[in-house]
Amino acid sequence: MTPRVGGGLVALLLMGIGSGGLRAQDVGEPRAGAVECCRQLLFPVGARAVSLGNSLTARTGADALFVNPAGLAQLRRDEFRVHNADTELESSNAFGVAFRLKGAGVVGLSYRLVDYGESQATDPQGTPTGTLRSLDHFLVASFATSMAAGVTAGISYKLFQFRHDCSGFCEGGGFAATTH
Repeated sequence: MTPRVGGGLVALLLMGIGSGGLRAQDVGEPRAGAVECCRQLLFPVGARAVSLGNSLTARTGADALFVNPAGLAQLRRDEFRVHNADTELESSNAFGVAFRLKGAGVVGLSYRLVDYGESQATDPQGTPTGTLRSLDHFLVASFATSMAAGVTAGISYKLFQFRHDCSGFCEGGGFAATTH
């Protein structure tokens, strides 16, 4: 077997093993009614990430703060990033800062606010009773370091909160859901 074919078979085997955790739940499973959390964490942040389909995982740079913390380890200088996106569905603002710790590695911190806008709350007759605003808050703290020549490692702590804020009277009221 040639190295090229062998490598392809190993890749297929790993994809098959790893894909077991990515499958959807069947209706008969105990947690079928559960709602999957935090898909928003997978959306790209910044023009480069959007244009590359969020394939920044192997790149060194401050954009790694939003994708892969190990990519911060090779930063040569401290950086501050600001991103803004306005679409028909949402307004998103993000900032990130990464700074070097002499001899230890790089620390990064990012915050992202996604505002889905307001919608009117109504009673069963359609009379306006209040206003709902939906927001996502993302806070990420990261650390990255070089382990050896060409080998970096990183770790992130992510805090995510989804909110429905209510002004006036909204059936069920406002709520917030937070996860780490």
